[in-house]
Amino acid sequence: MLNQCKPLSTPDFGDTVMADSIEVYKRNINLEQVQRAVSSLINNKAPGVDEISAEMLKHGKETVAEQLAELFSMIWQNLEVPEDWKKGVIIKLPKKKVSITAIIGEESHYFLHPAKSSAECG
Repeated sequence: MLNQCKPLSTPDFGDTVMADSIEVYKRNINLEQVQRAVSSLINNKAPGVDEISAEMLKHGKETVAEQLAELFSMIWQNLEVPEDWKKGVIIKLPKKKVSITAIIGEESHYFLHPAKSSAECG
């Protein structure tokens, strides 16, 4: 990451034993799973590229949850994510002595970290 010191050590996964197979959930996504996921969304966050906020999904209640369950099940069964879901917008917002990077996509994340000088990296 920019403005960050190099790590003192990095993990070594050389002796890691990989599983021969992983059991994957193969059934459809059900209404209760979608309702639980939608209700756990945090309000007052910036919407993704699609401009759909958590409040809009929550307000749609069971009607929206049913449509989402059908859509997610279709995606899960076809093993293909829509191209639009792979898109995001990255915006760098410089501030005085602080660098803020906003990554805006289907799920928004914000990273706030003070700018580091080369002297701090040792």
